[in-house]
Amino acid sequence: MTTETAETKRRIEKFSKAIDVLERISSRRKDHPTTRTEQAYYDVFIRAFKQARDAADHGHPFVLVTGEFPWEVLQALNIHWLGMVPISGAIAKLMNIHHEASTKASSMGLRVENCSICRTMAGSYGDEWFPKPDAIICNCVSQCDNISNLGHLLGQQGRVPHFYLDASYFPTQKGRDYLESQLGEMVVWLEELFQVKTDWDRFEDIFKVSEKQYQLKCRFFLISHFKSLLLS
Repeated sequence: MTTETAETKRRIEKFSKAIDVLERISSRRKDHPTTRTEQAYYDVFIRAFKQARDAADHGHPFVLVTGEFPWEVLQALNIHWLGMVPISGAIAKLMNIHHEASTKASSMGLRVENCSICRTMAGSYGDEWFPKPDAIICNCVSQCDNISNLGHLLGQQGRVPHFYLDASYFPTQKGRDYLESQLGEMVVWLEELFQVKTDWDRFEDIFKVSEKQYQLKCRFFLISHFKSLLLS
């Protein structure tokens, strides 16, 4: 067994432990139901965990992403993905590894002044709680320097190709043009790396769904804000 194969196996085994805990929690909640939204939370997480594990285990293109973006666009290239922000926090909570992740992050060069989210992402990855990715895409729409630079650190630490998507965005024509150019560069990079072709019809459909989700989010915010005003 090669060193890389051994690492892949270790990572999948540790990741599977988190899946087991998630499934046990979900099963207990079904026996003692609370709210539909809480059950949906566990259903979504279990599905995301399993899809990532299966992709890495079966050699399908698998990417870790560090920041916020409608990453569903990667499905247009038939690439599986996992977001490190929510998943690292979930793993730290499920497996009670906050201290271990923080210690590992320090050994990787992150100071205690770095935000806990960034340190948890780095530490859990460094301690092999994530499946071995084929690539890492880093970005942060809020322009957090910690997360913006994290992809480069993880890519070097794990000897994994990485790409920085500068997804800063202002609702102007110049801003839209810049974001479009960044997306184009990312797509070309992924196509060359994985030797795949983008399904542009699917790409467009995914953004339409993302836009609908955004509109629903805005509507929910307005309704909840109006309700709070009535109750105040």
